[in-house]
Amino acid sequence: MRSYKLLAVTAAGLLALSGCATAGSDTPNAQEGSVVNGCKIQPNTDCKGAKLAGADLHDANLSGANLEGADLTGTNLMSSNLTNANLSGAKVWYTDLQSADLTGAKTTGAEFANANLIHATCPDGSEAVNSQCPNV
Repeated sequence: MRSYKLLAVTAAGLLALSGCATAGSDTPNAQEGSVVNGCKIQPNTDCKGAKLAGADLHDANLSGANLEGADLTGTNLMSSNLTNANLSGAKVWYTDLQSADLTGAKTTGAEFANANLIHATCPDGSEAVNSQCPNV
């Protein structure tokens, strides 16, 4: 007699999986113009204090964005454009900023705890060294 295992999948489980994307995928989870927790993903957006923890925003164009005081904990910002963005007071813990461009970004009071800045361009235009930017 054959034995079968039943896999139960709930609607909530399917919804959770539908938002998944891998860091190396070609399509960002949050496309330009989409809204993540009230924050419209586009250049010059005003997302002051936004709760973007855990969002997949790789390759996003957030140039000139106001992300002052935003929670970016665990956010995937790999290869994102954050030139001239305001990250003052932002919580940037365990955030993936690999190959991101932070040229001209304001980072006063931002907390970059365990952020991945490998190959990132720092606010001063230099490349991050040992996953760290000077004065950040």
